[in-house]
Amino acid sequence: MLRRPMTASEICRFVQPLDPHLQLRDVWFLMRQFIGRGLVRCLNPDRFTGKVYAWSEYGQRVAAVGFNLAIAPCLEGVDWQRYALVVRARLRKLLLLELLRPLAAKWRTASALRKRLLDKHPVGLNSTLRALKELEHLGLVRSAALRSDPRHKAYQATFRGRRIGEQMLL
Repeated sequence: MLRRPMTASEICRFVQPLDPHLQLRDVWFLMRQFIGRGLVRCLNPDRFTGKVYAWSEYGQRVAAVGFNLAIAPCLEGVDWQRYALVVRARLRKLLLLELLRPLAAKWRTASALRKRLLDKHPVGLNSTLRALKELEHLGLVRSAALRSDPRHKAYQATFRGRRIGEQMLL
């Protein structure tokens, strides 16, 4: 299941349909075992929570030979500390991915982003604004006042935000 860099919670969520008895502590145990054997590496080892795991070069070769899996290498220039903070929060992740979708307007307001998410993910405007502020604080999104009404802001993903979003989409 480790086709891209993932947290232990993401791995557990993807594996549970195959093995409903698997628990998060089992994934932590397996990741420690894989790290000990040099198959997996932790991309942000100094974090206590939200550790991101990816195949090592040796692990990629073993997966290719043993399971006939082609694993894409991690993108260069991704800030794994910030990546962990984004993938652990569902709304931050959804908003960043929504900002990466190709639409006519590069800058989007919070209400426009919320409306795009409402079909599958009911979320309030206050939660959307809070998540956008958190993304802006992380340097993944930038805001600008609208010319028509300076009290309202529009948002756009930064280079760092685009790199993290591209990595999530792999």
